Amino acid sequence: MAISSTDKEGNIINVSSAFCNLTGYDEDELMGRSHNIVSSGETPNEIYKELWQSLTTIGKWKDEIKNRNKDGN
Repeated sequence: MAISSTDKEGNIINVSSAFCNLTGYDEDELMGRSHNIVSSGETPNEIYKELWQSLTTIGKWKDEIKNRNKDGN
């Protein structure tokens, strides 16, 4: 399962090997970077609002978001 974790500012603090395989980034390329590095630009802002609302109130969020990998796909 492709999993990533961020701090409260949205900076990546942990990624699974599946996340790295899926995105084409090495772990060290992702650590400390904004999670926007993999944003496709196609996810509506409302989804991100829901994501942060859930994270700040219950500490977790689970759903699917379309991202892009290192080569832009």
